[in-house]
Amino acid sequence: MRHSRLLVVWLALTSAGLLQLPAWASPAAYQEKREDRKAAIKSEPHPEDDEGRNHHYNGAVTVRAILRSDGKVTDIEVIEITPNDLPEEVAKDWARKCIEAASQIKFKPAMKNGHPVSQYVRLVYTFKE
Repeated sequence: MRHSRLLVVWLALTSAGLLQLPAWASPAAYQEKREDRKAAIKSEPHPEDDEGRNHHYNGAVTVRAILRSDGKVTDIEVIEITPNDLPEEVAKDWARKCIEAASQIKFKPAMKNGHPVSQYVRLVYTFKE
């Protein structure tokens, strides 16, 4: 109990500028390291487009996924396929290939307060003739 009272008095005097900190006890020495950053994608495979090339279609597939803190890609879902007038078999093929490509992404997990965390990402895959 006595030590905690001394610490409170010491902190009050130090913050008021009445007591100087020794050089070895800079405030930075007591601050927690905070490394907040987004996930870093190392490799992002692009889906193969056999169907689109054969039929001369251009378009894009937007996918949402979770890059988990353990390094796995999960909860991959297609959000949008454009143009809207694509034949159904082409749209399904593109969606399947994009989900497969997204599942193969290699990444370094996002960090929050020095710990790996999961992060949602939105990916757009384009297809050109």
